Amino acid sequence: RVVGLGDSYGSGEGADDTCGTAAGWQDRNCHRAANAAQARAALAIERADDQSAVTFLHLACSGATIDEGLLGVYPEPPGKQAVPAQVVEAAQLTAGWQIDALFLSIGGNDIEFSPVIKACGVFDDCATVTRRVDDPLCEALASFVRLRCNETETGRPLHDEVQEALTELPARYASVADCLSGSGQCSYNGQTLAGLGVDPSHVIQITYPDISTRPAPNNPRRLRSPDGFGYCSGALRPPFVSGIAEEEFQWAREVVQQGKAGTTFEFRPRRRPGTTLAITADGLNTTITSNRSRHGWTIVEESFANSRGHGYCAPERWVTQIIDSFIGQGDEFGTFHPNIPGQISIGNALTEAAARVLSQ
Repeated sequence: RVVGLGDSYGSGEGADDTCGTAAGWQDRNCHRAANAAQARAALAIERADDQSAVTFLHLACSGATIDEGLLGVYPEPPGKQAVPAQVVEAAQLTAGWQIDALFLSIGGNDIEFSPVIKACGVFDDCATVTRRVDDPLCEALASFVRLRCNETETGRPLHDEVQEALTELPARYASVADCLSGSGQCSYNGQTLAGLGVDPSHVIQITYPDISTRPAPNNPRRLRSPDGFGYCSGALRPPFVSGIAEEEFQWAREVVQQGKAGTTFEFRPRRRPGTTLAITADGLNTTITSNRSRHGWTIVEESFANSRGHGYCAPERWVTQIIDSFIGQGDEFGTFHPNIPGQISIGNALTEAAARVLSQ
């Protein structure tokens, strides 16, 4: 019995391919796809043993956070129909069952990674610029990607906002651990919830893949951030003035994803003086990796490591571009999510991790 929980990287956002050979959404409200890495891993586990059958509950929902989606009701998924908390639904559907493996992808929306990407697409030097509320540039471009300008305009540097959100993430994961393992008090918003009772080592969490790097043209073994006239070709550009510049991709990867508290990052924009940024909190993937020692979870670090060099503008990309998303699924939500090759890679890594766990 396998349960899949989490956000868009668990649901399969970006891998619906109604224009191709795939079946399309399994659940349009949450953008759950049969191509999702979690679903692929569950199927691979079943096919690996003729004597076993796998029951897979695919509950991940695009856009979910820990508070809205995992532990609490998710009021507005892509399909606009509210869905119950995934932990609550999983407890109801598995009542009396032992959950043998639980796939988890969560945390990206808790640090507002989508608004980070949107802000970097709209604003030059997005990590350090003070973004004004009601900025006319954002308002002029908002309808192009259905961007809500209050997502990106706060009057504060984006780096400071992200560090604050990352500081809060370990405590959020601790609340999740209490509910998944059943070893603590599972509660949300003052209500006691039923824990799932999963063996901590059978909680298998992925790190978020590298969406940025590509092989350097003159040395395929050397990875670099995307470029093309100084910018990633097609990365939310045109009509944006800036697009996402190489140094902005580098900041998102080395600080937001892979940062280590107590270090610094040299942010070197092309049009302004450089800045030394203090990293005061571990990055998203760094925090996820620490869940191995903090909570006993199995962490799939290969989902980041294997994706290096297959970013948004790589020749062999594992990332859905904005035009792919509009053509393949009819909206912008799939942008910067794993495409089918990316889902296959993550699915293989999940399968290998689950095989190790289930054989113990």
